[in-house]
Amino acid sequence: MEPEHEPTAARTGSRRGKGVPKGLRLVPQPAPPGLRTRAWVDVPLAHIDAADQRYQFRLGQAPDDLVESMRSQGQRDPVDLCGGRPPYRIVDGFRRVAAAQELGWTTIRGYLHEGLQESDAWRLAFTKNVARRNLSPIERANAVLLARRNAVGLAELPGLFGISERQVRRYVEFAGLPQELLELCDGRVVTMAHAKAIHDARVDNPKTWTDKVQSASLGVRDLQKLLRAEVRKHGVGRRMTFAHVYDDRVRVHAFTLRIDADPKQRMLAIAALKQVLRALQGET
Repeated sequence: MEPEHEPTAARTGSRRGKGVPKGLRLVPQPAPPGLRTRAWVDVPLAHIDAADQRYQFRLGQAPDDLVESMRSQGQRDPVDLCGGRPPYRIVDGFRRVAAAQELGWTTIRGYLHEGLQESDAWRLAFTKNVARRNLSPIERANAVLLARRNAVGLAELPGLFGISERQVRRYVEFAGLPQELLELCDGRVVTMAHAKAIHDARVDNPKTWTDKVQSASLGVRDLQKLLRAEVRKHGVGRRMTFAHVYDDRVRVHAFTLRIDADPKQRMLAIAALKQVLRALQGET
């Protein structure tokens, strides 16, 4: 994993570069080991293709606090760009580029990684965000899904992102949860495990349960106990998982379902089995 490389900021009264406000001056620092660049350079914003968001894992653009911070203090961290010539693609720093555009700057400071391989760009984008703890669980899951949509196989993701195969699968499964529940998961108090427990219990109002997790600092096991009590009290049916379809295999779970079972359960079973059949027949 490439180490975080934050430039040293120092006050300066010297002349500033065009488009960069007076305030903090960046002292050139070496780029992460293994990347083909030595120090940051001033890059015209017009030479950056901000519309190419293949490495954009975050779900939001530049917030007001970042705009105000860059307005008053200048740019602290260079962005990471790739490409041998303009227009350059952003690997890391989408929000900083958006903030600079909003501020009307003409240049931004960045590392130009010439000849950066696609796999190295994915790894750099993911690990730098993780190292800064900038990505929420839904954004990490989004990063995995974006890689898959860009023809990165499931088996390649652990090596690309420096995480285990189990963690990759957790992100993929997490991304399949209802959007309402995904947005309630902050990754610090309400974790992916909390979200999965709430989803599996099929409760009517997920927010009520995430609020309980936050107010009482509930661990996953404590939450599961409360959910089980809720199921016994109100007869909430547990969600059955009939099958999983992966990139390289399928797994059908043993189950018994009555013909006159709940229509929703029957439809879930039918949909799961159809998905398995399509996968085995090589259909997408």
